[in-house]
Amino acid sequence: MQIHLVRDADYPEEEHYEVLDFLTAFDGPVWFTGNASPRPLDEDAVHEEEFEEREFFSMVNFSRKLSEHCLEAPSFPVQRRVSTWKELFRSAAAYRRKQRVPPTDLVLLLTPVANELNWFCALDPANPNNGFIHTDEWEHYVHCSGTFPVVYHVVALALQRALFGSIEALQDGLHRVPLGCVNDFCRHKPEVILKLRTADVCLDCMDDLRGRLDAPVLEQLLNILEGVRTRMLFNQNFRQGRKPSALRITAAGRIFLPDYGNIEIRLTPLEKTLYLFFLQHPEGLHLHDLVDHRAELLALYGRFATSGMLAEIHNRVESLVNVRSNSASEKIARIKAAFVKAVGRDLAAWYFIRGEVSDVKKIHLEPALRTIDGGSQM
Repeated sequence: MQIHLVRDADYPEEEHYEVLDFLTAFDGPVWFTGNASPRPLDEDAVHEEEFEEREFFSMVNFSRKLSEHCLEAPSFPVQRRVSTWKELFRSAAAYRRKQRVPPTDLVLLLTPVANELNWFCALDPANPNNGFIHTDEWEHYVHCSGTFPVVYHVVALALQRALFGSIEALQDGLHRVPLGCVNDFCRHKPEVILKLRTADVCLDCMDDLRGRLDAPVLEQLLNILEGVRTRMLFNQNFRQGRKPSALRITAAGRIFLPDYGNIEIRLTPLEKTLYLFFLQHPEGLHLHDLVDHRAELLALYGRFATSGMLAEIHNRVESLVNVRSNSASEKIARIKAAFVKAVGRDLAAWYFIRGEVSDVKKIHLEPALRTIDGGSQM
């Protein structure tokens, strides 16, 4: 199965990449790809609209959710751009034709433009292999990055495509009373919090899915949902008392925390070079001793550098090992910031490079938890 995530021109490229990075961190038979060039919506099918409070939320439920999750209520009336379902599905279909996407692949348009029925996402009744996801306004529902609910709905639409063959079957199969299942309808939009936090599939829906999806496909999609749940908990500060996760390094040098929802730690090539160097030296060392390991650092950086002439690569490593340069200290600070952002300050302390100014710098995660692809320890 392949799922194409088509970025509307109004959807920020960085957020698009974050969604793709999250999805591709989970191994399995489902492939996720993104479009190289954005496709703008037809402006004739998009209009400005004001949404009043009574239309936007069920405020009885929303007030309760607001107090539970410390969200900020929107200022009404809400100004936003709105498109027709017909135009959103037409955009996905046009991409399918232009790129000659196989008929069974799923094409999903990711757009911050709202839709006339105010849905989070939907599949095209005329062709359920096309669909859209509304990427905006998540700050009104969840206290975390909008990447997570977008990823959630990518998986939800993939599961619903397998479960429901028509719009009539979808309408009959959706849960009008929320259960914490991907098929909750969420007529009152704040109810989406429940299914995002449970990231679950109810027993009845699971029984139906087992007969409609191959086991490896279903396992991968469920693993992604669990990853969403875990990442949202970390972002909402529900992470006290957790033990350190294993640290997995792929052959390409991507860094994951598999026990924390497969969170990926994104570093620049030079930051990655320094980090992997310290992983390979669990005893630690002083920064002024980096110069003695110039060749090892150069070999690592050669694996990860995606651009630059050979002389430029050498110069960057020379700056890293130069005791009169602040390059190594800057990289260590940025590595720390990446881990703190991902898992919070307490858990991050297991992973980043630390030590007093005049002392040995090291990573305190025990070597048994450091692995590379294939199961070997670093």
